Amino acid sequence: MSMKSWWLRGTVALAAAAGVAAAAGVRVNWTPSLPVGLYAKREAPEGATPRRGVIVEACLPPGAAAFALKRGYVGPGPCPSGTMPLLKPAAAVHGDTVDIAEDGVRVNGTMVAGPGLEQDSQGRPLPPLVPGTYAVVPGTVWILSDHDPRSFDSRYFGPVPVESVRASARPLLTFGGG
Repeated sequence: MSMKSWWLRGTVALAAAAGVAAAAGVRVNWTPSLPVGLYAKREAPEGATPRRGVIVEACLPPGAAAFALKRGYVGPGPCPSGTMPLLKPAAAVHGDTVDIAEDGVRVNGTMVAGPGLEQDSQGRPLPPLVPGTYAVVPGTVWILSDHDPRSFDSRYFGPVPVESVRASARPLLTFGGG
């Protein structure tokens, strides 16, 4: 059997496994934003703000979704924008203060993530948020990952509406630290 045939069969098997996992309430994470592996999902109550530090599955706001899809940061999926939801920690919730600075992102004075990058891994410019202090308003959550500096998260598009949070997730079986 050729290498191409093995690759194709492996890809089909992984896609099928991901479909079975999703039906069982398990999310497969392939991205470096969090450790690669399996995450147990629990549907988020409608309109409920997640607790700070909880991993959430959230849909991107429309403009960020179009940008991420065009760049290949996310694939097509079930979100209203037609993209896959992101899997990220809820770093800041209503009542918190987010400081965006050259050296990184602080929530309530504690560093939670490095600075936004000027360009992605293909050399294309990224639109980081304007440095400053942001109060987290009711009905929004900031999603940030410090697992990989290339994570596409709130450093580039700001907070997401709480309504876009589809589920919380916890690691079941992961590889690669974190």
